[in-house]
Amino acid sequence: MLRLLFVVWVIASVQLYAQRELIPLAVDAAAGAGFHSGVGTFGSVPGIPSPGNTGWWFDLGADIPLAEHLRIGGRLGAYHTSAVYAASERVPIATEQGNVFLATLQHTIAINATLMMIEPRVRYEPLSWLALEVGVPLSIELSSKYKQTQRFSDPNGLPFVDGNTEQVTGQGAIPNVATIIPGIEVHAEGILPLNTQGDLLLVPRLGYSRMLTSLNTNGAFQTQSINVGIGVRYLFGTKELATVEVPKTNERTVVILRDTTVDLSAQVREPITRLVTSGSDSSVIDGVLRVTIRERYATLLPKPPSVLRGSLRLAFMHDDGSVSDDARLYAQRVRVERTVPIMPVVMFDDTSSAIPSRYVQISSVEANTWKDQSALLDANTHWQYNILNIIGFRLKVNPNSTCTLLAYDDGTDAGMELVSRRCAAVQQYVSKTFTIPLRRIAVEVKRGQASQPPWVMIVDPTRVLAKPLAASSVQNETRLPRVRVMPDIVSEAGIDKWSVTMFQSGKSVRSFSDTGAVPSSILWNMNDNLETDAVLAQPILVELRLEDKEGASTKSEPGRVVVRSQSVTDVSGIPSTRVEILRVLPPDFLATPDAELFSGTLPFTHVEFYPASANDEAEYLRADVPVVKKQINADVWFRRGLTSPEKELYQRAELYIKEERRP
Repeated sequence: MLRLLFVVWVIASVQLYAQRELIPLAVDAAAGAGFHSGVGTFGSVPGIPSPGNTGWWFDLGADIPLAEHLRIGGRLGAYHTSAVYAASERVPIATEQGNVFLATLQHTIAINATLMMIEPRVRYEPLSWLALEVGVPLSIELSSKYKQTQRFSDPNGLPFVDGNTEQVTGQGAIPNVATIIPGIEVHAEGILPLNTQGDLLLVPRLGYSRMLTSLNTNGAFQTQSINVGIGVRYLFGTKELATVEVPKTNERTVVILRDTTVDLSAQVREPITRLVTSGSDSSVIDGVLRVTIRERYATLLPKPPSVLRGSLRLAFMHDDGSVSDDARLYAQRVRVERTVPIMPVVMFDDTSSAIPSRYVQISSVEANTWKDQSALLDANTHWQYNILNIIGFRLKVNPNSTCTLLAYDDGTDAGMELVSRRCAAVQQYVSKTFTIPLRRIAVEVKRGQASQPPWVMIVDPTRVLAKPLAASSVQNETRLPRVRVMPDIVSEAGIDKWSVTMFQSGKSVRSFSDTGAVPSSILWNMNDNLETDAVLAQPILVELRLEDKEGASTKSEPGRVVVRSQSVTDVSGIPSTRVEILRVLPPDFLATPDAELFSGTLPFTHVEFYPASANDEAEYLRADVPVVKKQINADVWFRRGLTSPEKELYQRAELYIKEERRP
């Protein structure tokens, strides 16, 4: 049978050459692993099953066409296999006392073999992506070895006479290896192009093979295996057919049959056409040579971009519950009850001992009518710059209270003298302006270092003098409306990413973004990010940006938020009430105890957190009160009028708000 297949292969090759067809040649190389199992049992010892094992293989091959979809060729390669046979027998063992018992003796044979393989084969390609092959591998031994051992398994570890628990009973090359070991092999290959010409292919392989005879002539080492691997295949180009000499005729007819498939692809920008397969056949009918050429082409055309459009519509929600297409300010009278902490320090200029001009200094006549609430109600000056007047007033109304002016020098005698003059300046002002005896205002200068801040701290252990300020006032306030953004999206490919951004003077003031579908509406409270004056001065632009799943992007025409200067005013004359408690987060030694700020207050509506910097990682875990995080350096009422260095004291703060709005 093997000789017959070889003769057929040779005759077909000679016949094709005789026809002088210059046909395409294909070469391939592959490697992989095999999963082997034995066939039958070990012949010399019946009942010992052939074990399963694994091995490796690789091969090089070439083939040429025999007919349409059919090719013949051969392979040259090598593969490795190994196996371990195990069997046991019961043998009698005599003890030193003369007793005899049966023990189990375990025999093991480990076999390794590497073989070269020569394989004629036939290849059938029913589909453009699939090939089936049948071959007859002829294996020749390159190297082989075996090792046979025995040991007692019951009782386990029983030694032999020489004291060893395992004995080698034989090893070396496998004897009586057959000269040629025939087999049968079938496998399937995938055909995956690696380039646009289609002549370089990736070929994953799955196959089955079986030895038809044993590795050695007097044994039964015979295996079957499932083989997996991967390789590459190269097709040399097809040349034009040479003229076929047909006796007694000069007529020739050529028919070209072309089949073209067209696909759309977003990966190409220009049309691309390539030859996928080509074949030909010829026949002579009534003295006429008929040549039929079959060609299959694939054309890729640029895929037109998917439809992607986006627009948006704006609506405005007002405090009275109404919704309109135009933005209006809402004004109302509010009774504001504020409680704020004070920082009991006076910060001097670097080399001066005079009280800085930013701190308010009043006359002794004005001090007779001045009250500490005046510092909080003064809209033109921050209450921090009235700190000397606040302390003086409280010393005056609390005749039993005393305080200490504490300061640190820079570690030098000159520094101590400078700090002493600063303390004396504060002491003299408070004493003369509010007629406070000097004995109630002590001075303490301590040793510090060069980096010590230039301040004088007013220390009051009883906190009668440093308690928070509280005041109530009625004022008119304006509020911006809330904006409802309603996107309108048309997308064939589906939305991958989207964003809605609000701009003022070219800068982003708020942005919403996510992946996937765009929500039907997005609600933005303008009061969270903008001040009324800024909105009146410059309109807000709202822009929608879209990116679909094919990578296309677009943006909408911007929507405009223009707030009318006239406001809708609450004319009832009955003010709403709002309680505001400011909790400043300065260094610990300046912090105001919470008990002084929150004593007797109602539950709050919300908390506004003002971070000091982008690195502020403070977390608020109050489940009952919503926390709104404001912008860094936001221009708010409790910072207005402050300059450096006092501004840094009020940089990081929380504003607790309880609003009681009338319906």
